[in-house]
Amino acid sequence: MSWLGRLDKHDLLYGWLRDDVFPRIGLSHYDGPVDVYRLSSSNSVYLYKAFGSGSEFKVIGKFYGSESDSNERKRYLLRREYESLRQRPRACGSRLGEEQEVRPDLRPREGRRRAET
Repeated sequence: MSWLGRLDKHDLLYGWLRDDVFPRIGLSHYDGPVDVYRLSSSNSVYLYKAFGSGSEFKVIGKFYGSESDSNERKRYLLRREYESLRQRPRACGSRLGEEQEVRPDLRPREGRRRAET
């Protein structure tokens, strides 16, 4: 894992994490720094780490396809990964509730709330 720096507060990803993702994992009204790490040797999997109320909050982000791939191709790759992740715990005998399963955000980037500038 290698540290890449801090996510700029004006980056659209920061706004999405702050407004949509962090509240789902118990970090509401967050306005602090978000550290970014590249996981292993992957170019498309990142760890986003924030700190609040004396706790560390971590989110894994995986990006699908290259910039030249169509949105349809990217959605296909994401759905394939999602289905694989959903089946893996069940294959191991896990009885996770629906609220604990992986829930990807399949909306196109332009459909997400934009970060306030």
